[in-house]
Amino acid sequence: MTGDVLSSSAPASGKRSAPGPDTASGDAGPGRPRSVERHEAVLAATRSLLAEEGYSALTFSAVARRAQVTRQLVNRWWPLKASLVSEALFGSGVEPWPTTYVGDLRADLRTFIGAIVVYGSRPDVRAGVAGLTADADADTPLPGLVEGFLVPLHDSLLALLEANDTRESIDVPLTLNTIRGAVVMHLIADRTPPDVVVSHLTDTMFWALRNPAGERSG
Repeated sequence: MTGDVLSSSAPASGKRSAPGPDTASGDAGPGRPRSVERHEAVLAATRSLLAEEGYSALTFSAVARRAQVTRQLVNRWWPLKASLVSEALFGSGVEPWPTTYVGDLRADLRTFIGAIVVYGSRPDVRAGVAGLTADADADTPLPGLVEGFLVPLHDSLLALLEANDTRESIDVPLTLNTIRGAVVMHLIADRTPPDVVVSHLTDTMFWALRNPAGERSG
């Protein structure tokens, strides 16, 4: 994958699905669905270990021990560590994004950007995104990234723009990329305090959305 995970474009179709639904020996036979409880236990264990030890130190064996499952089960469901981390962070580790806005652009931007910053400030997300940026490429399956993270975030921003009558003049995907990229840079690369990031990006995006490119150049 090129660039930061949180600021990258959505993976190409066919590259974002989780590995097949079969389970490891002792859990179910071929073609049987995964155990929901064990699936979620593995994802929760991955998040906790990311927060405690970081991406590089994360191993399938450690995840299996924490989740009380076999290493073979983890490896069968997620053959790549990057795929496991992606699903843990983006598939089931994301709180719902705001969907209702009041129509006050500055306040709504603070709500939207604040939600991204809260998520990006989590220790597991910091460690996971930094690791995925280095470990994943364009062909790495990243389950959860599109359907669990990018699409809901896009819909949240679209709702914000529509509530503030700014939808027609704004490129939504480009605007979202700009915000996500800035959050990643400030929180993960520069370690800027979260409250500073929220205030700065709110002011910057308020000015940008109140002064579309066409008006600025006219």
